[in-house]
Amino acid sequence: MIAKIPPRHLAVAAIGYSAGVSLYPHLPEGAPYIQLVGPLSFGPAMIAFLLPTAALVTSGLLGSLWSRDPIRGHEPRLEATYEAIVFRIALFVTAVQLAMVVGVLERAGAAPHALRPVVSRIVPILLGLALVAIGNLLPRMKPNVVIGIRTARTLTDKAVWSRTNRIAGYVAVGFGMVLMLAGALISPGTARGQVMSVAALGALVVLITQSRKHGDV
Repeated sequence: MIAKIPPRHLAVAAIGYSAGVSLYPHLPEGAPYIQLVGPLSFGPAMIAFLLPTAALVTSGLLGSLWSRDPIRGHEPRLEATYEAIVFRIALFVTAVQLAMVVGVLERAGAAPHALRPVVSRIVPILLGLALVAIGNLLPRMKPNVVIGIRTARTLTDKAVWSRTNRIAGYVAVGFGMVLMLAGALISPGTARGQVMSVAALGALVVLITQSRKHGDV
């Protein structure tokens, strides 16, 4: 069962749907958008409406899990932090949808070609912004089964949860900043992919080693 979706999540999805409706007639059938999604082709309906739908479903499913969580507390601050994190996820997904639509329109000649360099850089920048925003909020979360680093120890020990998720928040912010810089400063291609892959591996190593250092995992 999907939980009630907060109004501002609905508003973000509505923006995505509105853009999809207004741009749908101009979307070419099966137009590939290689820089964003690889060598795949998507029909107009999928390009226009898939990601806003994904944002709504994600919000609803997470809300359903959250409402049934037997571990979490029911503090107003925790509720606000959870909602803020899910809202940022919805913002990111809808922003990527808008970038995808603009990119396809540019390839079809329905948008200025000057947008191509911007569109080719925007997705890693958006992902970086989302990670920074979520990383800043993660240390405020308390034990729950929906959002955060969830292990047997973190779910049963509040001190371990706090320490582990604080480290995860720092790592997310650092990784997000690298993604933003890579998107802004490095042209699309192998070099940018390598930088992002090394940064992701480094973030994972830091998270694991720091957690093990404190005996949290």
